[in-house]
Amino acid sequence: MLTSPRPTGFPITSPAQQQQQQQQQQVETPKPKKKKTLRQAVGIIVCDHQGRILLLSSRKREGALVLPRGDRNEETQESHDAAAIRILREEAGIHVDKLSRRLGTYTEGNKRGKIVAHHTMYEVRDPKILKAAERERVWVTFDRALAATLDRPMSHLALKNSSFAS
Repeated sequence: MLTSPRPTGFPITSPAQQQQQQQQQQVETPKPKKKKTLRQAVGIIVCDHQGRILLLSSRKREGALVLPRGDRNEETQESHDAAAIRILREEAGIHVDKLSRRLGTYTEGNKRGKIVAHHTMYEVRDPKILKAAERERVWVTFDRALAATLDRPMSHLALKNSSFAS
């Protein structure tokens, strides 16, 4: 019985084996890492007519007080100023037509020193208080606000650099 010789150089694999090999290749091929975007946060130091600073109850840490802050909406290309006004309204139940002063933008780095966020901080004087607030509002002295923000470096630094520090 004569048989034709098999062609050389071509592996003989079943369709199931081919599929399994393709899956292994996909697993072995590392996917390129997505570049993380830089976080754009805003924070606001609010002072009432009595010279007290507004702090809000923290969402993450029970019993802690924090300055009003949040992230800028990147999808709508919201400006830092507009984000600060929106955050005051949504988080603190405070209305302002304009921000009193921009304190500056502080950078946050990770353990390796890579910049991961920009925090733009503002001052607001004598805001209009709305009835409803998402979180509890607490008005404190400047010294109490400094003590409450010791574990929040950006907030603490902004307080120290504010006009309320004098």
